[in-house]
Amino acid sequence: MKKQKIIKAIVWVFILGFVVGIISLLQRQRDAMLCDTFMINVSSKNSPTFLTKKDVSEILDARDIVPGTKKVGDLNLDEIESVLCQNPLIHNAEVSLSFLGELKIHVIEKQPIAQVFSLHDDSYFICDDNSLMPFYLGGNSRVPIVNGYIQTTYKKNLGLIFQDTLLKELVPILTLVKEIQKSSLLQAQIEQLYIKKNREIQLIPKVGNHIVEFGTPENYKRKLENLEVFYSKGISQVGWNKYRTISLKFDNQVVCTKN
Repeated sequence: MKKQKIIKAIVWVFILGFVVGIISLLQRQRDAMLCDTFMINVSSKNSPTFLTKKDVSEILDARDIVPGTKKVGDLNLDEIESVLCQNPLIHNAEVSLSFLGELKIHVIEKQPIAQVFSLHDDSYFICDDNSLMPFYLGGNSRVPIVNGYIQTTYKKNLGLIFQDTLLKELVPILTLVKEIQKSSLLQAQIEQLYIKKNREIQLIPKVGNHIVEFGTPENYKRKLENLEVFYSKGISQVGWNKYRTISLKFDNQVVCTKN
C-alpha cells in the first residue's frame, strides 16, 4: 500500500512537471509572437462616448507604443496603462493580455458635469472625479454652463485637482452641480450657473423667463430642496413666465418678484 502511494505521488509530480513545462513552452512561444491582435473598448457613465478607438490608438502612437509592431513579450502593460491615464480625457485604463496573445485595452472616459467659461477666454470641463478636462469638440455638451467671474484657467492648472488651493473658487461650483444632478427635475431645468463678482450664484433655467437668485453656496442643499418643491408644486400652478426673479437667499423661504 505504501509503495502504491509513492508510485502515485511520482506520477502526479511527473504530470505536474509536464503541464508546467507545456505551459512554459506555450508562454515562450506566445511572447515571441507579434502582437498584431488587440481590442480597444471605450466606456462612459453616459452614452454615447466621445472618445473613439482611433483616438486611443493615436494616444499610444504618439508615445511610440504601437502594439502591432511589438512582440508580445516586449509589451509593458503598466506602461500602456500609465500613458493612457496621463491623458486628460481619460479617467482610468485597464490593459490585459490573453493567453493567446491578444491585447485588451479598456478605457474609461472622464465624466464632465459642467462646462466652464473663464474671464480669460478659456473654456474647459469640470468632471465628477474632481478634475479639469480640456474643452473637447467631441465632448458631452449637454452639461450646465458655468460662467461669470471665474479666474481659474485650464492651462495654468493642467492636471490639478480641486483639493489644490488654486482651484478653491471651483469647489462650491462642483459641489452645487453634483447636488443638482441628484434631482431629475433640477438637472433637466438648470442650464447655466452665473458667478457674480461677490461670489453669489445665479441659476438660469431652460424653461421660464426668470432668474434664480441662489445667493452664496451656504445651505445649498436646503436651497435646492426649496427650489425643487417650488418648481413642482408652486410655479406649475401659476405658469413658468409669471415671475422675473426667484430668490433663495432668505432662510427657508422662496421670495418671488413678478414680471
